[in-house]
Amino acid sequence: MLEKAETASLYNGRIQNMLIVVFKSLFVSTYPKYLKELFSLRNSKYLLRGKNILTLPEPRTTSYGLESIKYEAIKFWNSLSDNIRTTMSLKDFKKAIKNHQRLVF
Repeated sequence: MLEKAETASLYNGRIQNMLIVVFKSLFVSTYPKYLKELFSLRNSKYLLRGKNILTLPEPRTTSYGLESIKYEAIKFWNSLSDNIRTTMSLKDFKKAIKNHQRLVF
């Protein structure tokens, strides 16, 4: 039924919303500062693994570290292909992750 309605499942919709928040916090200058501070780009001399890779925080516990939204959002962001992470338009990014989620998530 989801395919017929051309909509994502609840799980994929949550992932999509997390990725949109990450995109906005990285690339939209008017986004709230407290959300911008959650995510930081990895500083590296070498671009072997692509561009716009986020630094994965070190989890303190399972429930407040590995299962936190911050950790999950960064993990999903880093799993995106390089051409999706380097998209600069929000409209194009939304379209790209919608197509990506049908294939992967």
